[in-house]
Amino acid sequence: MEDLEDEIRGEIIRDIFSKPGQPKEILRKLLQYQFKVIEEKPLIKLLLDEGEIEIIMRRLPEEKREKLIKSDDDFISSLVGKWQQEGVFRRESPEVLSGFFRALFFLNLHKEGIGEEVYPEVIELFIDMVCESMIQGKDKNNDRS
Repeated sequence: MEDLEDEIRGEIIRDIFSKPGQPKEILRKLLQYQFKVIEEKPLIKLLLDEGEIEIIMRRLPEEKREKLIKSDDDFISSLVGKWQQEGVFRRESPEVLSGFFRALFFLNLHKEGIGEEVYPEVIELFIDMVCESMIQGKDKNNDRS
């Protein structure tokens, strides 16, 4: 599971954050990738569809769970920290931001309840709203990518 997480993080850095673009555009791509990866990585889809990830997390020793969460916090902080310093990205603690991104990830568990036929549109609306809320200042008026 850690190998998969490393692979996904590498893809995020290589395919999204290493390319030029405005913060709002990059955040939009990150969020779109987050939902796309669930569909493209069979192991993630299986873990989410079967609720296995919750069982695995409950079985992990507390220190291992804390280490995984801290790793998420550090990764998110490394991605948006520069933007926060520049006043472009909403100032929230790394813990809140990584929790926020984890919550987004788990929206897929509620696809049926949201309505499978409208789910893609709901996700795009959600992404729009998140980008508007998280990006501040001069980048606020950039159009959708």
